[in-house]
Amino acid sequence: MELASILLTASGYRILTLCIALTAFTTTPCLGIELGSFLADNVVLAREPLEARLWGWSDEVGETISVSIDGEEIGEASTTVQDDGAWVINLPPREASAGPHTLTILGSRSTTGTSASAVTLKNVAFGDVFLCSGQSNMEFAVAGAFNSDAEIADSINYPNLRLANVNKTIADDPQDRVGSKSPYVWAVSAPDAFGASWQWPSAACYFFGRDLYRMLDEKVPIGLVSAPWGGQSVTAFSSPDAMSDSTCGGTIDSTDIYANKYHMELENIGAKMKGAVEESTAMFRRQRRRLPETSQLWNAMIHPLLNARFAAALWYQGESDAGDPTFYACHFPAMIVDWRRKFDLRLPFYFVQLAAHTTDFSLIREAQMAALKLDDVSYAVAIDIGDPTSPWGAIHPRRKQEVGRRLALAVLGGPLYGRDVITSGPLVRGAIVNKETSSIIVTFVPGTECHLHANGTAACDENECCNTSPFEVHSSTKGNWTRADFTVLGNRRVLLSVPEGIIPSEVRYDWEGYPQCAIYNGVGGPDDHHGIAATPFHIAVVH
Repeated sequence: MELASILLTASGYRILTLCIALTAFTTTPCLGIELGSFLADNVVLAREPLEARLWGWSDEVGETISVSIDGEEIGEASTTVQDDGAWVINLPPREASAGPHTLTILGSRSTTGTSASAVTLKNVAFGDVFLCSGQSNMEFAVAGAFNSDAEIADSINYPNLRLANVNKTIADDPQDRVGSKSPYVWAVSAPDAFGASWQWPSAACYFFGRDLYRMLDEKVPIGLVSAPWGGQSVTAFSSPDAMSDSTCGGTIDSTDIYANKYHMELENIGAKMKGAVEESTAMFRRQRRRLPETSQLWNAMIHPLLNARFAAALWYQGESDAGDPTFYACHFPAMIVDWRRKFDLRLPFYFVQLAAHTTDFSLIREAQMAALKLDDVSYAVAIDIGDPTSPWGAIHPRRKQEVGRRLALAVLGGPLYGRDVITSGPLVRGAIVNKETSSIIVTFVPGTECHLHANGTAACDENECCNTSPFEVHSSTKGNWTRADFTVLGNRRVLLSVPEGIIPSEVRYDWEGYPQCAIYNGVGGPDDHHGIAATPFHIAVVH
């Protein structure tokens, strides 16, 4: 068959090659340069202080690979193809810029003297790139969210918000390549970049990126790489190294794991709900023909992205691990630390604490918080945005806009940007008993309690809402929990009335499946987008 020059775009990479038909069945590029996964037109590459990275393969061992940007060769950006055919180039740090830039990756063919090969990427931007992963609430697409038609139409207004979607695939061994779930590799935000419900892009990821882009005054291009798979355990996204980490990411002493007070408490109270959750989880899994196993999503969907220079990672997962909060409290931080090591990045990490649901997720929410023992980890609360009438099932709430906004605030106020913004709802500080008045004063961390007020949750019955107190007190003598009436004092504190005959030992707040009421800072409730709900808590009282 006659030789032909072919520019092939597939599975998230490009190959410029001279091939005969038979060589198309090989797994390595023939006489050409192959770019790594998700290096394609419209890509957002990392801006300063990170060094943007280009990587890939060539069939010519020893060949020199160089890079030019907008026709100017970057002298510091060249490398030699290694014995295994791989090459990596780190570009000098660059300021945020939408360009559009054109990048050319050039191969010298130095060892054979044949004509040079080149791959060109168009409409490249330099900005901040985020990895979004987890299970179905991260996979949940914009098309399934409330007001989706208007949101998708509005997407045309953010041309420097770019979208990429990793294909759902599994592997028993770490992979170097992964394809795109969507018909594009990278797309500029616009209506034609959005698929149907449960397709692409991720709603939580998109709304986060859109709101962050707005908060940065649209001056920094934002790239979003979504790599979720519904119904999966944290173990599927964890490497074997993470799974064997007996220190739980360094959060506990490995020689004292079962004596650790925090884990023992979770283990003891978790046993009460474990059986019911495990039974429903097992039934769900029996209905699936092929459930990804431990490390298979790490191998197939995360490992191929290790060369990407992500500014941070976003995570919405935990429902599938609700049956074993003790296990999760260890393996979630272990996964975070392992990702950071494998990516060789600081990688600030932001998770969504699970939303209200028929199943009481209180214990798995608490287990998620074990990750806060690590540096540069924060979260967005979602206790108030449950959605019992969601057509996608109550476990999939549709208010993903608010999830995205809260994630964006957490990131904006975090180590990446350091803006002076309120990043969370009211955070409990203490609970003090006043024996003379049979009351408890609940205080909150200064700066998080501004304009403290109560508001009904998204799931509340209009006849109940804050008529049902979100606070309960535990009786040290009776051993049970009883609701306590509450009053907000001076927009800063909460006064609880202790029921008669109870000697309180603990206070808890929104520690249930579907709370009717939440305590907020800012203004309004879950649909006003100006405040954030307090994080569920339980705390010992001080007498």
